[in-house]
Amino acid sequence: MAALSERIEKRRDAQLERLHITVFVYGEKYVNLFTGVVLPNLVGLIEEIPADLLRGARFRVLTDPPGAAAIKAAATLASIRELVPVDISDTMEKAGYELYGGYGPMILGQARLVHEASLANAGIIFCPPDLVWSKGSFEAIAKLAQSGARAVIGPSARGIEEELVPIFERMIADSGTNRLSLPLSGCRSSLLTTRKPTSGSDRPARAS
Repeated sequence: MAALSERIEKRRDAQLERLHITVFVYGEKYVNLFTGVVLPNLVGLIEEIPADLLRGARFRVLTDPPGAAAIKAAATLASIRELVPVDISDTMEKAGYELYGGYGPMILGQARLVHEASLANAGIIFCPPDLVWSKGSFEAIAKLAQSGARAVIGPSARGIEEELVPIFERMIADSGTNRLSLPLSGCRSSLLTTRKPTSGSDRPARAS
């Protein structure tokens, strides 16, 4: 027991050197939202990660075959590939409904991403496909993790998708770099929700 406790303490004290930036997404609606709005938002956020941690970072997406095809075709993905290695897996499980209802695939997918990060001894940032972040968020999270924080939970506001997405699309088009930067103070995020009910088989992945 003493030896186990010593190993745990050493792991807690170890400097974070690897980081997985992860996304679980499926369903045409959420894949389109992710590629059209969220992916342009993530480019600048990844750039802000401190260089020593960025060297050990990977961008990892878990989806289904149609989702993988759409994400690989997204123009913004090339900008992320310039920053970090990108892994896109189309082998998500559409299961778990009997245990978790409509959130079954999301829970199984996130559990898999956590397990794979653990095997790589990597920290993990969950990036839901319907969440946009303020400028500086990833930098703040990375610095907290490097200072020893084991979990970082930030506040998120809910925004109406039908109202915000057209605004964000104009901001992306006007940026000249196909990016979405939200210059808000602090580490903030906004979850895009729709006024219409969402079917259980096509629910978005949300942060756990």
